[in-house]
Amino acid sequence: GIEANEGSPAPDLEPGKVSYKDARLGSDLFDKLQLPLLVQQSHIGRLDITLPGVDTPFTIALTDVYIIIGPKQDDFDLDVDAAKAIFVANRRKLLEEFTKRILFQDAGATGMAAKMKESSQKYLTKKAIQYFVSNLQIELDGLHLRYEDPVTNPRFAFSGGLVVGKFTLADAIVET
Repeated sequence: GIEANEGSPAPDLEPGKVSYKDARLGSDLFDKLQLPLLVQQSHIGRLDITLPGVDTPFTIALTDVYIIIGPKQDDFDLDVDAAKAIFVANRRKLLEEFTKRILFQDAGATGMAAKMKESSQKYLTKKAIQYFVSNLQIELDGLHLRYEDPVTNPRFAFSGGLVVGKFTLADAIVET
């Protein structure tokens, strides 16, 4: 997640807006995404999050972002047996869910009511996600992203980077 640097001020809280100054990304950011990467260093000059209103989008604005990532050294070796076990467990879970759905369909009126409730919950969730995505705007002003890999081949360390000046991602559909 996002963490405040030592000595940096607490986030500014305004109605409908949260601002962080001098923050950083947690080194465990990629653990949540199950990627074998580590945030080695990071700095976010400013992060502004504006909650959506009637005429305003949900906005995430990042300014002066510097990130250095690299491979995790402790998880660098691939454990094939563990990967197979995870694959088998996921397939078993999918099969159990499929079996439950079939049983719900055969359960008569009670199953039908449960199915309708589940269907309406999925519909509401889908509509909420559509609303959120269609009202999401991401603004980036100054990104420096660098990947450093001294692990894969210690004799020839690899590094590469990307610099983005300004970037805005927004919904292009205008309803009239």
